[in-house]
Amino acid sequence: MCSHNNSGECFLTEPGGHADLEETTQVLAAQAAMQAEAGADIVGPAAMIPGSVRAVREALNAADHRDVAIMPHLIFESSL
Repeated sequence: MCSHNNSGECFLTEPGGHADLEETTQVLAAQAAMQAEAGADIVGPAAMIPGSVRAVREALNAADHRDVAIMPHLIFESSL
């Protein structure tokens, strides 16, 4: 789902190439609910954009998966 960009951020893009944060948040929430339905105990959305964790939590709660944890993370380049 991620666009590859120099900043390391993960998001869907609009036709003009700009970040579509609303669509990205909706897709993250839907993915999390599907993963929980498939049996995931923890979901880990990679796109850390404003509102994404809240949207995932709300989607999980709405699908009656209140016990599924969220482990947000970022992927970045490191020389370690």
